[in-house]
Amino acid sequence: MTAAEELRAAAARIRGRAEKATSGPWAATDSRCVDGPDGEHVVASVAARMLWPTAADAEHIAAWSPDPALAVATWLELTADRHAPHQLPTAPDGYAICWTCDKGPHNHVPAPCPDLAAAMAVVLAIPGGES
Repeated sequence: MTAAEELRAAAARIRGRAEKATSGPWAATDSRCVDGPDGEHVVASVAARMLWPTAADAEHIAAWSPDPALAVATWLELTADRHAPHQLPTAPDGYAICWTCDKGPHNHVPAPCPDLAAAMAVVLAIPGGES
């Protein structure tokens, strides 16, 4: 799979999940819940006797509402579009050599492209599975 294909697949997973989620914006509440346009939601497992999330977890969950998630998906898609013409294969470490930013194969710099490295770091951190 090329780096561009990896970016588009991750963007599709993020976009699919965000579009199915309750619309934002979300906000953390004092009771460690997440409040959205349709009311407060508890993000905890009483049955498992876990008091989760902490206040910091609730703030983080609220920060990753659909709008920021969709913005990240768009950034991944734009990065894929910019780098796709070269259809670079993804290396085992998840990075690809970038000829787009390095101005072609004759000027190649061995370090990963900063654009691709940042985008691929997001791709590698996004859990797989269905959107």
